[in-house]
Amino acid sequence: MSLIRRYRTALGWSQKQLAEKLGIGTASVSTLELNEDRGVAKTATVDRALSAMGKTRITFVIDTLPEQEMLAIREQAAQEVRKIAWTMALEAQPLTEDAKARLEDKVYARRLLDA
Repeated sequence: MSLIRRYRTALGWSQKQLAEKLGIGTASVSTLELNEDRGVAKTATVDRALSAMGKTRITFVIDTLPEQEMLAIREQAAQEVRKIAWTMALEAQPLTEDAKARLEDKVYARRLLDA
C-alpha cells in the first residue's frame, strides 16, 4: 500500500479531501496512489501529498536486507503495535488509526536500524 493511501485512510480522508488540499482533481490523487504503488511516482510529488496530510518523509540508509527479512521486520512491528493498541483499548484509551500507523512506522524504523 502506498504511503499516501496509508496515511490518507488513517486520517479518514477520501481521495476528494486530499485532492482539495492539494488543489488537484480526485483522479490525479488516484493516479498518484497507483503510481506510488508501482514505484514510478516522483519523490517531490509524494512528499507534497504527505505534507498536505501533516507528514514529512525522512530517509535513512541501512544495509540491504533480504525482502523476506524486511517483511518479517514489518510484521513484527505490526504485531507490537497491535499489542500496544489492545492494551490501550483495555485502559479505555484507544489509539486512532493515524496513531497506530505512525507508531508502526517508528517501531519498523527502529527495528531496521537495529537489524
